[in-house]
Amino acid sequence: MRFDLPPDKAGRCFSEEITKINSMVIGNYSIVNSNQDPANHTMTVQVFPPKGVYPYHLAEHVQAGQFGFTAYQIGQYAICFMDTTEDRQATFSVDFECRTGVAAAKGHHKNIAKKSDVVSMAFEVQMMHETALAIKEEMSYLLERITTMALEDLFRKKENHISFHVIA
Repeated sequence: MRFDLPPDKAGRCFSEEITKINSMVIGNYSIVNSNQDPANHTMTVQVFPPKGVYPYHLAEHVQAGQFGFTAYQIGQYAICFMDTTEDRQATFSVDFECRTGVAAAKGHHKNIAKKSDVVSMAFEVQMMHETALAIKEEMSYLLERITTMALEDLFRKKENHISFHVIA
């Protein structure tokens, strides 16, 4: 769907009726065919659950983006777009696609991380963290050992120097 975003703070909202708990919802949006320099045009996008105060998705001063979530409530989900461009005369269009349920699962969900992937990645990060700590410990030990050896060498040279002067 393509729509014009008015250059006022009111913005434009759409609603999506979710009738099944645990439905997947994904959306893509981007600014298209603006009448001026597209780099100057930005928008804020928010996605609210039914009776929700806190957004599931919040993107401020963006030109494009995507969202994805699992709906844990049945009801109307609101997707709101607001123009954040400084120029109040500028108008632009937004390309917006929202898919739910089976339509969302067909091909587009590959970009959304699965819980098993996140758990696996968290385990890998933990392993790397532990390896880094072990390397740091080993480096600290080696530095301490080098310092000790250097001091022992220095003391040995001093003793030899003092002994040489006493004997001579």
